[in-house]
Amino acid sequence: MPVERRYSKRIRVDYEVELGYRGRRLPNAKARNLSPEGIYIALDNLTLPSGTLLELEIRRWGREWFVPAIVVHGDSRGVGLMFREPQPVLYQNELQARSCVSVRPGVVDAASATARGAVE
Repeated sequence: MPVERRYSKRIRVDYEVELGYRGRRLPNAKARNLSPEGIYIALDNLTLPSGTLLELEIRRWGREWFVPAIVVHGDSRGVGLMFREPQPVLYQNELQARSCVSVRPGVVDAASATARGAVE
């Protein structure tokens, strides 16, 4: 069983991000999970080696976020990135957006349950 290297819980996300790498933009990047310390990005058939420095551009909540990050692992499906500095505001905004989702009484969807910590 692998050792958990994260300090905070990841939450599932699904939105487009732009990755800057050596002065160019990498296409088809989708954020898949997020924590205050990092993010997993799905990429189409592109492998980046560990230690590669990137800049993420995230457009969420009426704001543009420019976040430097480093590749900590990757394969042909995507890359796990560690933010150069933790991004607790980015993470909290995602949690708050999830808690605003209205759900019928007695029905719990995975997104709102995750935001409340009920589902991993």
